[in-house]
Amino acid sequence: AEHDVLITVEEGAMGGFGEHVLHFLAMGGLLDKGSLKVRPMVIPDQFVEAGGQNQQYEYAGLQAKHIAATVLRTLQRDGQALELLASAPTAAAGAPTVA
Repeated sequence: AEHDVLITVEEGAMGGFGEHVLHFLAMGGLLDKGSLKVRPMVIPDQFVEAGGQNQQYEYAGLQAKHIAATVLRTLQRDGQALELLASAPTAAAGAPTVA
């Protein structure tokens, strides 16, 4: 099956699963036609001192709403992505402490 978009989501910083997927796709020539849009989503590479898991995912943009919005934006449906993000609930109050 062919797909227009591939999103990788990982709990780590850059250099993990998403990088391996991109390497595999590139070495297999699967990106040569330029029709597949790849978007790796990762935790930002910065120290987060405190915060619950939901707060950290919210901060990193890795909640389900963020993943869905990334797909929509990649498919050039920016308006739908904004509506989704505006209507979705946010994680517990407060952002995690970032150093």
